[in-house]
Amino acid sequence: MNEYRFNFVNKNIITTKLNKFNFVLPSMSRVNIDSNRIHIELKEPELDASNEDLLPLLRKSVSNFRDFQVVLASGGIDSSIIAKLLNEFNSDVQLITCGTENSEDLFYARILAKSMGKELIEVKLDEKKVEETIRALRNLKFGTYDILLGIVEYNALNMAYQLGFRKIVTGAGSDEAFFGYSLYKGMEQKEANRYRLYRVSRLSDTDLLRMHILADRFGEEIGLPYLDDGVLGFAFRNVHEYDGKSSLRRIAEEIELPGDLINRGKKAMQYGSGVTALLESLSRSKGFNSIPALIKEV
Repeated sequence: MNEYRFNFVNKNIITTKLNKFNFVLPSMSRVNIDSNRIHIELKEPELDASNEDLLPLLRKSVSNFRDFQVVLASGGIDSSIIAKLLNEFNSDVQLITCGTENSEDLFYARILAKSMGKELIEVKLDEKKVEETIRALRNLKFGTYDILLGIVEYNALNMAYQLGFRKIVTGAGSDEAFFGYSLYKGMEQKEANRYRLYRVSRLSDTDLLRMHILADRFGEEIGLPYLDDGVLGFAFRNVHEYDGKSSLRRIAEEIELPGDLINRGKKAMQYGSGVTALLESLSRSKGFNSIPALIKEV
């Protein structure tokens, strides 16, 4: 019998066969598998009584990825913190960003790279590259949502592959754990906590699943420091409402990230990278009335 326990997230996307299909084992569960059955017990995460501050918890988590070679850096608060901390353990770490020429992500990622004394590896998106990427992602059987978000990830991971890198760290999971989305504004605390629990629990069959499929496509491994049990435990114990990620911004100040990065507002990947604006322009030029129509037919 095989037993798996996921206090928070099945971040390695462990699967099992079920009726000839691969079944992603659910997060926040205990799973027992033998030759005759799969028994799944869903549970809320167990929070330890640790009073450890967030910065040492993040440092500890990031240190587990000291042999990783690249950070996917958008210039947002999440990936910038990870890049700065990982550089403490591996001064050779590289930064890759992906976006259109005048995108916010490129602008802020350049600030990050300059502050760290590094040359930013830039993947610049244009209409031709985006069309090619859409077709590649459709071949991987992705739907519209995953294609929209996967355009940046696919091109960044492809660049890492072309440069010979196989271990890549991202800031994924921070928005789910630390109420990064504006939809939490105005939510009652109980409702916000319930919805966060749902969002975190679904990562392994949504965004993380897409990222792992893309990483497998290029023979790469993805590192996820924000999904460490200690980091998630801190968030669930101490952060209970939307506050603009104040706990992460305090860390950014402590590790001396540039003020422009500390004060940058949340920008979803498809907007900060310029992908949505490029797709809207491409849709109009090709006579489609929406981005989903373009993605389906291009």
